[in-house]
Amino acid sequence: MNAVHYGAEMTPDSPIALVDIGSAVTNIAIMKGDTTRFTRDLSTAGSTITRAIMSELGLDEKSAENAKIEHGISYESETSSDEPEMMTLSQSNLPDIFQLTGMEGGVEEEAQDSIDQRVHAICMQFLGEIVSEIKRCLLFYENQLDGQPVEKVYLTGGTVCMKNAQRYIQTLLDTPTEILDPFSKVGGSIASLEPMLRGATYTTSLGLAMRSHIGEGVS
Repeated sequence: MNAVHYGAEMTPDSPIALVDIGSAVTNIAIMKGDTTRFTRDLSTAGSTITRAIMSELGLDEKSAENAKIEHGISYESETSSDEPEMMTLSQSNLPDIFQLTGMEGGVEEEAQDSIDQRVHAICMQFLGEIVSEIKRCLLFYENQLDGQPVEKVYLTGGTVCMKNAQRYIQTLLDTPTEILDPFSKVGGSIASLEPMLRGATYTTSLGLAMRSHIGEGVS
């Protein structure tokens, strides 16, 4: 939780949530000021999605992970608020058995569309399940513990690098949501990394490193 102090906008009276969608576990924590008021762990996480893609399409783990991260949730327009649509999965991520070559144009397109839809549906299904549990936690906190709604949700963990994951989660939660960037106040070479990569990959590492420096400032 230490990294949250460096990457989140926190006020003493405003509850926020930190959701870490890792490979094996999804961690949910709700904080108010310096106090963690609620925590929950979910067994559905990034590897759940990867394994489902592997099983459905017969992909190896690396190809399934690439499909999940690079193509994730697709929208008709990157600026539209419309519902997400079926995506196009590059054939380069598929093993030979799924390379659609030597087929008539219409047949090949139909087969590729089927693959696209299956991958997209898997990503939406399992990420949707995670978001449903997050929503339940936010409502429980508001109705049973505090009487005040969570004002913002911060995301971390490798799975939030999945294309449009943040946007999809925010849409379903109907709560302001962003990827935590704990290095926004930290200088050095790491500051030049893509913010999504910094937040998703190094939040835990920074939290451990900063454990003894809360309140002292970082240079």
